[in-house]
Amino acid sequence: MFLIVGYIIILGSALGTYAVHGSLAALWMPLEYVAIVGLALGSFLASNDIKVIKSTIGALPSIFKGSKFNKAAYVDLLAMLFEVLAKVRKEGLMSIENDVENPHESPIFGKYPGISHDHHVMEFITESECHRNRKPDGHRNRDAPSRNGSAGSCHGEDGRWFAGFRYRGCGHGRG
Repeated sequence: MFLIVGYIIILGSALGTYAVHGSLAALWMPLEYVAIVGLALGSFLASNDIKVIKSTIGALPSIFKGSKFNKAAYVDLLAMLFEVLAKVRKEGLMSIENDVENPHESPIFGKYPGISHDHHVMEFITESECHRNRKPDGHRNRDAPSRNGSAGSCHGEDGRWFAGFRYRGCGHGRG
C-alpha cells in the first residue's frame, strides 16, 4: 500500500513541478530514457555473472508480491517468545530444553502453526552457539570450537554470557 502511495507522491511531485514551472513536454525525451536504461542494463550485465543475472530476473516478480511476514505473524512471534521467556523466568532455563530440542512436539510452539511450520524461523529461534556446544550431560563444552573457530563462544571476552544467536541457514533456498 505504501509503495503505491509513495509512487503516486513521487509522480505527482515531479509532474506538478514541471506543470507549474514549464511544460510537461520537457519530460518527453525518449533518447535520454533509452540511454539511461541502456547504460543501467549494460553495466548490470557487465558487472555480474550469469548466475546472478538469472536469479535477479527470477526475483523480479517478487517485488510486486507482499511479504509473508505481516503484522499478524509478528504478533504471533512476539506472543510465542513471551511464552518461552515467561517459562524460563518461572521454571528456569533448562525448562525449555525439550521445547528447543523438539520444537514440533512442543506445546508452546504448537500454539503458533504459522511460525512452527517455517523451518527457517524455527531454526533461527532454536539454534544458538551455546545449544550446539552442549555435551551429552547438558553442560556447555568450553573446548568446542564455534562456527568462527573460537572456543567457548557462549561467553564474551569479558566472561559474560550471551545467547550467540547466529543464523546458519539450512541449505534450502536463501540463507
